[in-house]
Amino acid sequence: MSPSARRRVLRAVLGRPGRAKRSSRATRVVRVLLALVLFPLVVLVERAAGLSLPEGLRGSGAHASASVLYVARDGTPLREVRGKEHVRASWVPFDDLGESTRAAILAAEDARFGVHPGIDPLAVVRAAAQLVWNRRVVSGGSTLTMQLARLVAPHPRTFRGKVDEAALALRIEAALPKRRIFEEYANRAPFGPDVRGIGAASRVYFDKAPRDLSVAEAATLASIPRGPSLYTVGKRTDLVLRRRDRVLGRMRAAGSISEEVYRRALAEPLAPRFTRPVFGAPHLVA
Repeated sequence: MSPSARRRVLRAVLGRPGRAKRSSRATRVVRVLLALVLFPLVVLVERAAGLSLPEGLRGSGAHASASVLYVARDGTPLREVRGKEHVRASWVPFDDLGESTRAAILAAEDARFGVHPGIDPLAVVRAAAQLVWNRRVVSGGSTLTMQLARLVAPHPRTFRGKVDEAALALRIEAALPKRRIFEEYANRAPFGPDVRGIGAASRVYFDKAPRDLSVAEAATLASIPRGPSLYTVGKRTDLVLRRRDRVLGRMRAAGSISEEVYRRALAEPLAPRFTRPVFGAPHLVA
């Protein structure tokens, strides 16, 4: 958008100088506030339109970083070979994630994922207000799509980086359906040291597939990406349980679980069943 076009947008919102004298002060304030909201959005949309979809999001979805598990004829695991990023990862399609796991991730990361276009103005306003009120960052305002943008295109944690992240999120939303975006995030998010994606996390921590997790287990795993080094299952149990219970509360508030299920999940102890990488009979695996 050219500078002259941007000026026209501002004039359309603020009104012409001659008319401003006839406008009430309240109307003028409203117009200024609209300009402050709409003008950055116009610039952001313009920036998003000039971006290309990251290479990692082109194609079918599953990518080469997934681990490869070799098994014997009877199904006995022989060896797990990590992908090119040297992490434990297992790509799980959207439909195989399970309803509880999907609901837990949305409750933990982005309750309005289904309705926003990649950025959530309400979350941004809330984060700004909390920053002013508490004089510290309480919430970041990032959507699930913005987090995916950060995973596929890492950037410095600066204001410029945040703007680029938001623009890329708009571009991703314009190119991919919500199911695909959710699947990409769930399979790329960090869940601890060398553990990438909900598929690997469910096996590492609970020795289950994502769709077989209990509500409490799903909420536990959904809690980790917010701070993989902070919410460490098996080491910082009190922090993990506190975060898990907040996620469960959000699931109940969203209507994804009933009051009875919520109370049962709160009472469920955290009982991980850790699994280590398989390294049996490595000489038989090429």
